[in-house]
Amino acid sequence: MAVVNAFSYDTFLKQDALFALGTVLQKERRNPPQAPHYIMKKSLGMIQVCVGSYDQFVDISEPDSPGWFQLIIVQQGGARLWLKSDELSLGCGDLCLVNTSENLNTAVDAGSQIVTIRMPVETLTEDAVHLGYHLRASGLVFKPNVFKLEQLGVLKHQILSLLDAEPGQTPEQLKVQYRHFFSCLLLQRFENNADPFYKVSYCENPKIEKIRRWVISDPRKEYKPLDLAAYINVSERSLYHLFKNEFGLSPRVYICHIKLECIYRELVDLKSMKNITQVALEYGFNNLGRFAKVYRDYFGESPSQTCRR
Repeated sequence: MAVVNAFSYDTFLKQDALFALGTVLQKERRNPPQAPHYIMKKSLGMIQVCVGSYDQFVDISEPDSPGWFQLIIVQQGGARLWLKSDELSLGCGDLCLVNTSENLNTAVDAGSQIVTIRMPVETLTEDAVHLGYHLRASGLVFKPNVFKLEQLGVLKHQILSLLDAEPGQTPEQLKVQYRHFFSCLLLQRFENNADPFYKVSYCENPKIEKIRRWVISDPRKEYKPLDLAAYINVSERSLYHLFKNEFGLSPRVYICHIKLECIYRELVDLKSMKNITQVALEYGFNNLGRFAKVYRDYFGESPSQTCRR
């Protein structure tokens, strides 16, 4: 059995660093560790793809990797993963998504072939907001589950497309499309703590989308039409027509809907120790009677009914 203690996943990928580490261990062991044979290593924009073949059993220990999410797929053989309190066993055709804040220990069986697809935390987080998800203060976190690749439908085909794509022959625009589509599939298929907005989602109009992202970044703040117009460099009159033509709503009502969405998330969050009045006041609803009415009109239920979910 070979034991490899990698300082980070990047260190593990660099053969020169791995060789140096192996040299140190060789002095202490008669059988030095063997690095996996890399069948493929490539980057497609913000997505990194690596396929490694393991001739012998390898035990890999790596510390937190705060900059990346890792999708691990077993194409051949098997592997076992230890993530803090979770232990996962992956057989041929299995895959799982690894959170960045977790120490990862992996035992790879001899004769295995492992695919690792990595995406920066900032990239996937940005795409989640772009797609209309509401992120909590703790950041984006995925539940560690094992899936069969054959059961994932469109995601399976997207993974195969990533493996087949040639970086030098793939236009930059297509790489961005790969990234957005891949992010969308990860957020949909792997259980996570991000909540899709009920109605106020991504807008194709770049000016409105710019406002949406601004408000979502700090929904408790008061946003006046004059501030919104200045933010996208238009007049208040143009701002009004922009929203009226797109949604049939005024900018004030649109901002109100975003605030209601955020309040809904807080009320259904069992960890929230605040009461309805506190939450409403934090988001600028000083008239509690009016707040209860607009909330019911929007969601079809009262705030107290939401709390009992």
